[in-house]
Amino acid sequence: MTWLRTHPLAGFILLAYGISYLFGVPFLLVMLAWAPAASPPLHTYVSRLFVVYGPGLAALTLAYVGSASGGDARAMVRLLRPTVHDVPWTLGVVAAATAAAMFALLLSGVPLSTLREVVASAYPLLLAHFALQLTIVATGEELGWRGWLLPALLRRSTRLRATLIVAVVWGLWHMPLLLSSVLSAVMFLVGVTGLSLIFTWLWSHTGGRLFVVVVAHAAVNTPVFFWEQVSGRFGISPVRVVGVWYSLEALYAAIGLILLLTRWNWWHARALSHPAHVPS
Repeated sequence: MTWLRTHPLAGFILLAYGISYLFGVPFLLVMLAWAPAASPPLHTYVSRLFVVYGPGLAALTLAYVGSASGGDARAMVRLLRPTVHDVPWTLGVVAAATAAAMFALLLSGVPLSTLREVVASAYPLLLAHFALQLTIVATGEELGWRGWLLPALLRRSTRLRATLIVAVVWGLWHMPLLLSSVLSAVMFLVGVTGLSLIFTWLWSHTGGRLFVVVVAHAAVNTPVFFWEQVSGRFGISPVRVVGVWYSLEALYAAIGLILLLTRWNWWHARALSHPAHVPS
C-alpha cells in the first residue's frame, strides 16, 4: 500500500495490466471453453468482464488507497452518473458515432440498401451490443483511462502530453490486437490516438465527469462488434468489415487532429485536474 501511494502512476499501470492479463485472460479462456455460444453478445462480453474491468479496478484501488476513508473511490463512481447537462452531449455523441459508422460502411462499399436491411432486421441485437458495451466494456475501461489516469497526469502535465501518454498506455493494453498484423496494429494505434484526443476534449468540456465519455466509448465500439457478428448473414465479406474498421480508425484520427490543430494553445496549456475529480 505504501508503494502504491508513493508510485501511483506505475502502480496504476501494473494493476491495470496485471488484473486484465493475470486474472482477466484466464477467466476469458475458461468462459470461452465452458460457456455455450448460443447467445453471442453475452458470450462475447461476460467472458471479457475481468479483462475490460482491469483499468477500472486499478483506478478504484488507487483512489481507495489514496483516501483513508475510501471517499475518493466513491466520488469516482459518482462521476459515472448522468446529469441533465449530459443530455445534449450524449445525443450529439451518439449521432456523431452513428454518422461515422455509416460513412465508413458506405466508403467501404456496403450498399445503402444493405445497411438499411441490416439495421431494420437486427436492431435489437445492435441495441444489445450498445447496452453491453456501455455497462461492461466502456465503464470498465473509462473508470481507468479518463477516470483516474488522465486527471492524474494533468496534475503535472499539459493536456496534449497527458492525452498522448493515455493513448500509449491504452493502446499497449490491447496487446493481442497489436500482434494480429502490422497494418492492423498501426491503424489501431492511429485510431486510439485520435480517440484519446476526442475523449480528452469531451471529458474536459463535460466538467470532468465520465458519463458522456463512457457513452462515446460504447458508441465507437458498438458498430465494430455488431457488424463483425452480422456481416456473414447479409453476404458482407470479412475483408470488407476490416475495411470498415480501418476507415473508422482513420476517421477518428482525422477528427482528433482537427481538434488538436484548431485548439493548439488549449492543448499545450498546463491544466490541473478538473475540480470534479482530483485523484490522489
